[in-house]
Amino acid sequence: MTTENAEKISSRIGIIQAVRTPLGFFSLAVLVVEMMLGVTANFSQGTDRTCLIIGMLILIFSLVLIVAGFAFFRPEALSGIRPAPETSKPEVSQLPPAIEIVSKPSLLLATASHEHTQPYLEKDIKIIEALFPKRQIKISRGITSAQLRNLLSDNRYDILHLTIPVDKDSGSLKFDNDEQMSAVEFANWVETCGAKLVVLAICDSLMLAARIARTTNMISALDTIKNENDFLEWERTFYKMLSRGHPLSRAYEFARPQANARMVLLMTKDFAIASK
Repeated sequence: MTTENAEKISSRIGIIQAVRTPLGFFSLAVLVVEMMLGVTANFSQGTDRTCLIIGMLILIFSLVLIVAGFAFFRPEALSGIRPAPETSKPEVSQLPPAIEIVSKPSLLLATASHEHTQPYLEKDIKIIEALFPKRQIKISRGITSAQLRNLLSDNRYDILHLTIPVDKDSGSLKFDNDEQMSAVEFANWVETCGAKLVVLAICDSLMLAARIARTTNMISALDTIKNENDFLEWERTFYKMLSRGHPLSRAYEFARPQANARMVLLMTKDFAIASK
């Protein structure tokens, strides 16, 4: 390839590079038109020549004004950059749910007066008192339906840990002397006391869980606890992680594989306990 051919090719490449942007292409087009008008004006006379020169000046000034306008309003257009589309902000419903922080949680540990539920509560108390300050724990043994109503109406509790039998079909809480508290009534009292979590673990309480889950978080056994040690291992892991500031959802995930206790979490809103 001769030097002359190489220069021609280099010149073409330079022209192509120059017109890759809208500004470069527009400038080249104006220069070509200006050159054509200039050649024509050179061979013209009188009024025609004057009109051609005026046209050349108008074209140049128009180019300057257009470029100035783009430089002020859309500078990115001069270099051929398309503005990035604005990303719409996600709606509130699309945002991940916020984790509520609970400081110094209050706990209610209660059992009905059934003899076979009392031993469960005593072991629960040992586990929970080892993880939470005793001043934040209220213990009620042999509770009646009336006493439970009073506790939930007169106080605020963040966590309710109850070893009260539940009717599998209706979801009602069962007390001594054939007393019962319906699932609807209990759910209303739970909402009144502001509980963030209800744990009912000694028997199948899914019917009750489904009702309470509309109001707050609920952990329920899928069936009657047959191996007490399995549940105690689950309980120890769950409350340990919760007391250390892990969110409810994470504490549940930690505890779930630790034992054979079949517990299910129905979560309304995640929360975590503030670090001590």
